[in-house]
Amino acid sequence: MALMAITQHHAAGPGTPTDQAPIQSFSSHLNGDWPHLTELRDPATLDAELARVRTDFNMVRSHAAIGYVTPDDEHHGRGPDIRRARAAGLRRARAERIRENRRSVVGAAAGAGWTFALNAASFVGLFAVLLNWRSAAGRGCPRS
Repeated sequence: MALMAITQHHAAGPGTPTDQAPIQSFSSHLNGDWPHLTELRDPATLDAELARVRTDFNMVRSHAAIGYVTPDDEHHGRGPDIRRARAAGLRRARAERIRENRRSVVGAAAGAGWTFALNAASFVGLFAVLLNWRSAAGRGCPRS
């Protein structure tokens, strides 16, 4: 009797959606990415479409759970290299943005006849001046 109670308590049933979380998640992705599958009625057409979707799901679609690579890339050992290359590309893009932004600030300052050393302290000071000016702009006078 005790075994029967344990089995009934742990078996999936109404009101226990967490028992089926993996299949619910997969079903949600399937319905969101390929909603036309629910409208197919011909078994042969459905089989052909599911084969196409399976290929797309495993070889084209990036998966967040494995670091935004495809399961095929991860299975064949390309996942770590892809993630490293992506991280390196993001670092390069950030460095390029910073370099370009600093060039723009220096160019604008030089064009306006300003001269100042470009360092963190001057950025903080400039930012504080701009914040004071913006907040005071609504009152019609700059803060002192």
